[in-house]
Amino acid sequence: MRESIPVRQKPDLAQYPLSTLQLFRELTRQQYETEYGEQAPAFDPNKPPKLWFDTSENAGNYTRYAIGRDQRVSFLAYTMTKELAASINLPGAYRYPAYEIAATDAIVVIMSADGSTVARLPVPAVQLATLEQATGLASTLGGTLAEDASWFATSVQWGTEPRRLYNIVVNGKTYSAGVLLQQQNANGIGAPGSWVEDERGLHWVASAQITAPLDPGVQAIPVPCRMPDPDEEVFAGFGNVPMIRKVATAPATTTTSDDKLEEALRLIRLFLTRFGISY
Repeated sequence: MRESIPVRQKPDLAQYPLSTLQLFRELTRQQYETEYGEQAPAFDPNKPPKLWFDTSENAGNYTRYAIGRDQRVSFLAYTMTKELAASINLPGAYRYPAYEIAATDAIVVIMSADGSTVARLPVPAVQLATLEQATGLASTLGGTLAEDASWFATSVQWGTEPRRLYNIVVNGKTYSAGVLLQQQNANGIGAPGSWVEDERGLHWVASAQITAPLDPGVQAIPVPCRMPDPDEEVFAGFGNVPMIRKVATAPATTTTSDDKLEEALRLIRLFLTRFGISY
């Protein structure tokens, strides 16, 4: 199960990096795949990078640190939905799964006028599609869907084949749903691209995969952090880089019975003085 929960770090050192306060690790695509056994989703350039994720029960209410131009550190509260907290948006290339056309046992039986078999031909698997695939494609293209009614299609013995020969009509031109699906997935299932209609008809044009923010100024969503403990403070380290160091804490004081008596007498004196009573 994909899981990530806050981890509090506090090294047993005199000083350590400010990033030690962060509650989650920032991941690369390779680290994510190695750790969780699957690719991270394809990078979405319409959203800022998010290099961490939180699946804990209380996800969404956080503190982060910010470093100003003067290298001063401030701590700020921020919130997000649990869905956003649990998501990740890692820059880098996504490997789209290959589109594989399954073989088929469907054949076309060509008969002579006297009813004898002239030939038995395999149905080209590339022309086949499921009804769900063909319907979805027709909807995307704004076309109409029909099962092929040609002599070729009506002569098929389907055997165990669940797919069929579907046609999609777009602006008066007819296309094989199976062939269109092969075009759309030539670079992998879900690979970016768009449909173009020109003098050659309808065809798929692949586009480059976007693997980084379009605007280099876009910052990644900050990693949540913990607040420094009473025995920690932020200071300017070498090169004015903010660091954390351990500081001595004042020993706790205890109130004795003599202290309590003295405080009571002080309050009595104040009362007598306030009302002009001599003592």
